[in-house]
Amino acid sequence: LGLWSVARAAPVGIARLPPIGPPLVAERRTGGTVAPTLPLGNHRVAFLHYHKTGHDLSPLLAKRASRFLDGVQFSGRVSENKRSAFSHPLNCHSAKDIQVWTAPDIALRTSPVPSCYFVVQFIRDPSDWAISYYDYHRQVPTPEVWVKRHQPNCSFAQQQYPEALGLDAETVHQLMTACTALVSPGKSYWWHLNTLPEAEGLRLMAYMNILGGQCDDDAAAGDLGRAAANVVALKSQDTMRHRMANVWMDEVLTDLDGAMRELAAFLVNAFDRRDDEGSDAHGPTLVQQLRAALVDAETTRFEAKAGGAHITSSNSTAAKDR
Repeated sequence: LGLWSVARAAPVGIARLPPIGPPLVAERRTGGTVAPTLPLGNHRVAFLHYHKTGHDLSPLLAKRASRFLDGVQFSGRVSENKRSAFSHPLNCHSAKDIQVWTAPDIALRTSPVPSCYFVVQFIRDPSDWAISYYDYHRQVPTPEVWVKRHQPNCSFAQQQYPEALGLDAETVHQLMTACTALVSPGKSYWWHLNTLPEAEGLRLMAYMNILGGQCDDDAAAGDLGRAAANVVALKSQDTMRHRMANVWMDEVLTDLDGAMRELAAFLVNAFDRRDDEGSDAHGPTLVQQLRAALVDAETTRFEAKAGGAHITSSNSTAAKDR
């Protein structure tokens, strides 16, 4: 998990971003004070999620927000962005909307993300991520059959990632060596998940979430490294620095109201839903809407998941100790 620490420590790493950055261009003067507003034009919000990090939560919140914010559409998942640099152009000419992107490779794009975009990235503590990854894929039957087709490969899925993250050759070598020590050549992910002792299986899944290996796009591996590289790439664009926010899955579990307040404020800012005095009039109601959407969805699924060790739905001490 050293990669996460490296990224957090870097000047443009994946450290906690400011909850809401100030709008960049226009200002509205009211009664001698300056209230920030957004530049005119269409704005789009992209919800970025990764495997075992917001797959169900991101469209749920996007749909509820779009229904509440008049004139904002929910455009669904942009499937061609999944684990790719999606070379198709991103335009600013369509209606205001919220999109969901699944594990895109923004760091590999040859053109920057246009300034009309605002980005919400769903991320989580790497140790929780590894536990969820491990528990989810070793279920019988496994929910995703790629784990029976693919073999762990202790190399970066994209060779540009080490440079993007500022990892030197020695760090990369140590990471790949430690990963390789846990791998039996010729054996599938499924074999490793069900054969290795739990501590080693968890460690291997943590490595594979950083590295990813050389697999097809359907193999959900390497998303921790991908998420870190995406944040570095986005923050390197001056126009994006104040157009980014994180939804921390850990906070959704421990402080739902706080997490939804930050998200609501970001969306109100993105779509310029302040009143004439610059007040966040829609924010409190949107917080209630987002919170209710999540609570309603979780209530219907709780009985099936309650009591398990799956970290996404059970934040138990026993699971955390692992």
